[in-house]
Parts: sequence; structure tokens; C-alpha cells
Amino acid sequence: MQTEMTDRIAAALRERGEALSAASIASDFLRLTGADGPAARALVRAVLSADRRFEEVAEGRWGLARPKRRLSPPVVLCHLERPPGTQRAPWLWGVRARLWGEESPILAHRGAERSGDLGSLFRWFRDYPIACRQPGSLGRWIGAQERIHALPEVSAVVLDVRAWQKRLAPPVPAPGGRSVHAAPRGPVPPADTGPEWEAMGRLLEELVAHAHEQGLHTWRDVALWPGAVREETRRQLWQTDWSFSSDDVAHLPEQPGVYRFLASDGAVLYVGKAKNLRQRISSYFRPLEEASSRRAEFLRQIQRFEYDTTATELEALIREAQAIRAHRPTWNVQVQLGTGEGAYPIGEEDLLIMVPGAESGFSVFALGGDRVALRTIDGELDPEAWGRALRSFYVEGEVGEGFEEILSPERVLVRRWLGWSRDACTTFRLADFSTFATLVEALRTAVASPPDTVPAILRDGTDF
Repeated sequence: MQTEMTDRIAAALRERGEALSAASIASDFLRLTGADGPAARALVRAVLSADRRFEEVAEGRWGLARPKRRLSPPVVLCHLERPPGTQRAPWLWGVRARLWGEESPILAHRGAERSGDLGSLFRWFRDYPIACRQPGSLGRWIGAQERIHALPEVSAVVLDVRAWQKRLAPPVPAPGGRSVHAAPRGPVPPADTGPEWEAMGRLLEELVAHAHEQGLHTWRDVALWPGAVREETRRQLWQTDWSFSSDDVAHLPEQPGVYRFLASDGAVLYVGKAKNLRQRISSYFRPLEEASSRRAEFLRQIQRFEYDTTATELEALIREAQAIRAHRPTWNVQVQLGTGEGAYPIGEEDLLIMVPGAESGFSVFALGGDRVALRTIDGELDPEAWGRALRSFYVEGEVGEGFEEILSPERVLVRRWLGWSRDACTTFRLADFSTFATLVEALRTAVASPPDTVPAILRDGTDF
């Protein structure tokens, strides 16, 4: 029945030659009442997004999917600069990047202070694959910047340029009748010159042609291929005497959280946070490249891991920073969170900010002056208890029942996070509410409403 309906939608789109609104599709083909409501739009999206013939060409408008070139640009060409003596301080490294396949500026960021290009760089990393000669070091740099500036985690697809150069180099004879791959010819030009970008562009063109021959259809396939072809390495990796198996990792929750890798004596070796625990922890156990000596040594030292889920990625970021400060794990970079605090103003007003969870639940942050407190909502909200707790925090200066005060230095992470992600949150200004009861009622309404129907700022229209 659904196939017949989607066939009729496809035929109508071909006949009209233009996109249709979700409301007209819901009304004419799904026969829904209230076709212009959020529930109808969500149902249209669920039906059509599962069929490759359709794509959402604009917000709320659907058309026939346009042919896409496989492995097409843009790709971020990325160069990492590591000054001598900064091996354990990746936040001091510099990054320069531009896009392959289209005209773009060169973006650059260096050091621990927020720059004008930092946000644009992370948007590129979120939206496009990255080609880099030092993917492991780039991962450390991204992690350090995420921690210092409370940037939302990016699941970057990184193409290991050195590994692909080795794969694409012609084999040359070696003693004993074996063949080895030739090293890349000539020195690598400096990253801020045209020849370096051109050399990486030519490599990507060659890489795309080879990927098509290997049946690699996505950039993620391309990123995994140099290691995935060595299945023997994968098997040997999981022969290590750990207290967990590959099945344990494969069945981790796909939720935000904090994880800890521990040694055989129980010492905490590393603490990390993730917006998706399964995806992040699995990344440690991908096949080792020849240059992965640092990761190989880390895997040799660990014996087991632990994790705790959190309602939101922001809460995971806070818990990670607290744990690193408490345990000082040997494999963590000790980041100074106070750096650049003044670059993330939110304003002088008292705010209550509701951060939606990845699957369900919310983290609610109370901001009053320099103070920050956290409380999680996962279920029914008790209006009287919340009213008392908010009055205690904002009027009496105490930590309200159910709230946890986030102390310095971790409290700066909340303000920094909101500098990047405030549009994805719901903000309540206390000055917009006449009583705590009306504030709590607005909070209850927001919690019970579908996410796409909640305005970014809620108020009751009266003075506090």
C-alpha cells in the first residue's frame, strides 16, 4: 500500500515538474486532517526520506532526488602545524584548511584563544570529509578545541593522506622477490603555498578513481579502506587480553556519556566524553595503521572500560572535565579551561536554559550572575518542587533541591557551549515571568511539546 502511494507521489512530481509542500502531500496523498501541522510534516518526512527517489529540496518541500556524483567535492584539505615542544599541548597547534572542489578562503586557527575562523572550521569538519597527512594528531587537536571552547562534538570523516599515498604508489621490487610501495616522490611543499593544495587535490582525484574500482561508494568507506583491507590486523587486535570483547563494544548505547579506560590495577588511564558512546569507543579499536604507535601503546596499557550515560552532550562535557581534574589520567591532556573565558558573554540577565537530550530527557541549566546549576528532567516535572528550587537558587542564593551547582572551572563550559549552540536550546528569561509558578508552567509546556514546536525563547509577557 505504501509503495503504491509513493509511486503516485513520484508520478505527480514528474508530471508537475516542481516540488510539492509537505502539507499538500499530507492532504492529497496521505489523506490527513490537519495536514499543515507538525505531526503531518513529520509523517511525510518519515515516509519519503525512506525512499531514495525523494529528497527534501527545502524546508517542508519535497521533490524527486537529483542524481548525485559519487565521492564528489567538497573535501576539506587540512594541514596541521605543531611547533616544537608542544607535543602534550595540542591546543597550541595551528590548523590551516581550504576546500577542494570549489572556491573557498583559507581558514586558519592557532592557539587556545577563540578566533573568527574556529567556528567556520568546525562547520566544515561537521559537513565535509577531511583530507589530512596527520589524522591522529588532527583528532587530538579537535578534541582539545572541543574541550576548551565547549564545541559540539563533530564525527569527522578523515582521509589519511599518507596511507592513501602509500596505497596508490606503484610497487617496486625489493630483496627476496617481494614488492613494496614506493615512498611519495619529492618533499612535501609548505601548507600555505598553492603547490601543497594542488598536490593534495591531485591525490584526491587519483584516490576517487581508485575508490570506484574498489567499489567504495562513500567518503566514510574511503576513510576506512586503508585499515579495513588488513583484516588480519583486525583479528590480532581483538586477541588482546582485555576484559571486554568486540560484542561488548558493538552493544554500547548510542547516547551521550562519559567513558573511562582503566589499567589492570584500576588506575584511570583516560577519560573521554561522547555524543554517541558506541561510535566514539568503537573508534579506538579500528585496525592499526603502521604509524599508529601511540594508539598501539595506549591499547596495550588498558584492561577494561567503564561508562556513564548523560542526558545531553553538554552534561557529558562537564562530567569529563570534572573527572579529568579529579583523576589526572596519564593519557589525558590537562586543558586549562579558564583560557579565553571573556570571549563567551551571554549577558547579565538571569536565565533558565533547557538543553534537549539526544534521545529523551533534558538538561536544565540555571544561570544567575556567575553561578551555574544543573538539573536533569527525565519524566514528570513536579511544579511545587521546581518552584521552591528555583526560588532557592535565584532569590536565596542557595542550591535548590534537585539542582547541582557547577563550580569553576567547569561552569565556563556552559557559557561557552551556549555561545555555539544556543539556537538549539530553549531559553527562559526570568525577567519575562511574573512568578516562579508561571516560569515552571512554561517549562512544563516546553518539556511536553514536540521539539520543533517549542520557541527558542518563552515568556509570559509580564514583568518578574
